[in-house]
Formats: sequence, C-alpha cells, structure tokens
Amino acid sequence: MQAHLARGDGEAAGKVFAALPEPTGPGAAQEKVVREWLGRLIEAMRHPAEAPQLALVEFLRGRLWTMRMLRESIVAVRRAGRLETARDAIDVALRAYPAHKWLQAQAGEVQQELAARAPAAPVAAAAASAPGGPEEMFMRRLDHLVRAKEWNELAKHIAQAEEAAPAP
Repeated sequence: MQAHLARGDGEAAGKVFAALPEPTGPGAAQEKVVREWLGRLIEAMRHPAEAPQLALVEFLRGRLWTMRMLRESIVAVRRAGRLETARDAIDVALRAYPAHKWLQAQAGEVQQELAARAPAAPVAAAAASAPGGPEEMFMRRLDHLVRAKEWNELAKHIAQAEEAAPAP
C-alpha cells in the first residue's frame, strides 16, 4: 500500500486498504488510529471534493504526528494532485517541526506550483454557476480558516480575493 500512496494512486491504495483485516490484540488501539489516518488520506487522494480534504487536514491538526506520517501524507496528496491539501498539511507539519528543511522546501515548491496554476475558464464558470457562486465558496473557506485559527492562510485567502476582485 505504501508504494501506491507514494505514487499518489488513491484507487489502488484504497483496494489494498479495504482488504486489510480489522486490528485486534494488544496494539489494536494504535492500529485503529493508523487505519483512520490511512482512510482519510486515501479518501483525500481519491476524491477532490472539499470535505475529504478538510477531514484529512483536521485529522492531522488534531495531534502531534511523527515526521514520517506527515511526510507520507504530504507526498501522497501532492502526487494525487491535491496541492491545496498538501499546502495545508505542510502548514500543520511546520507548526510541529518549524526548522525541518524538507518541509520548508516542500512549502516553497507547493507554493510555486499553486502560483503557476492559471485559473481556467471552465473552473471559474463552474464556481460562478455553483449554488451561492464564488462568494459562498469564499465564505466557506474563510469560515473554515477562522475556526481552525489559520491566520496566515486566512490572510492569503483574503489577499487572493482582493487580487481577483475587479477594480471599482
């Protein structure tokens, strides 16, 4: 399963994960936590919707994780093309390991990849035609960042909205 995760292949990892037996015995509690992490990670890789992405990030934010688990999460979601989730997971990891060189490098790379993405017209049209439109999407993300006390991300989110807004 780790090879599938490292390649960003959520579908294959999900098949292997589904075949795993339920944990039993003395280490079952620890294994259940790892299974919950894997389940959330695989769902975030497989489904681009906001809910699985937020579920993974909130799970990672919930406790202090090993650098190995954080690294595997970041690599998997990046390779699955979930750059926003990777950025958020990196932010969580940097709180625990602020001087970690690999995390700092990942943060820079992901930021560059996100900046290089050109807003596609179909995506903008889909957002405009979504229930509530782009304003509702903006407010949902804003609300999430406030609840999560992600002040740096909140500032970036607002700055992006200001840049995208038409001049008066």
